[in-house]
Amino acid sequence: MQDGVDPVTWLASQQIPCDEADAGALTSIYSDGGPDQFATRQGVYGLALVSFPLQPVTFETDTAPCGQLQPPWFR
Repeated sequence: MQDGVDPVTWLASQQIPCDEADAGALTSIYSDGGPDQFATRQGVYGLALVSFPLQPVTFETDTAPCGQLQPPWFR
């Protein structure tokens, strides 16, 4: 924890808000505030509190990115 912010809270703060285009994606310092596919694919694991897998995974597109998340977010 740094400056009173835990890593998951910080990661969640990098998520693009529901009222913007690309809602739900994560941004990074490399995407200039826009969606970053690399950050999103890696950040999903941190937000889900699961270990980063070492084998290939597939991601599904959610038609309602601001709805209530239900596991599994990926498989």
